[in-house]
Amino acid sequence: MRTTLGVIAGFVVWSVLWLCANYALRSGGMLPASQTAPITAATPVLALLIVSTVCSVIAGYTAARVAHVAVAAVFLGVVLLVVGIVVQMKYWSLMPQWYSIAFIILLLPMTVAGGRMAARSSMAGPAAIGA
Repeated sequence: MRTTLGVIAGFVVWSVLWLCANYALRSGGMLPASQTAPITAATPVLALLIVSTVCSVIAGYTAARVAHVAVAAVFLGVVLLVVGIVVQMKYWSLMPQWYSIAFIILLLPMTVAGGRMAARSSMAGPAAIGA
């Protein structure tokens, strides 16, 4: 049950961070106001890739901490990968293909990296996790 809760928590964290970052990038003028406008410039595409990487690490960390097992990050990574493929297929024509491929390739390993970070921090003892 904890693993499922960890995966759900990680997915919610990833989604909220992604939406907030996209809102900030749109408000700041880095992304077009319309979600259906093509994005071809390198700077906004790289910014989105960095945001995705950070979201994945934090979400993997969250999943592992909630579940108390690092394997929750692997399950979350698979869920994010499936959802990511579907979303990238929808936006395939709006972004450079290298972005979509990099986005998909990075989802699982970055999520697992976050889970490993959580496992290492919990092994370090109560002082490391703020208890």
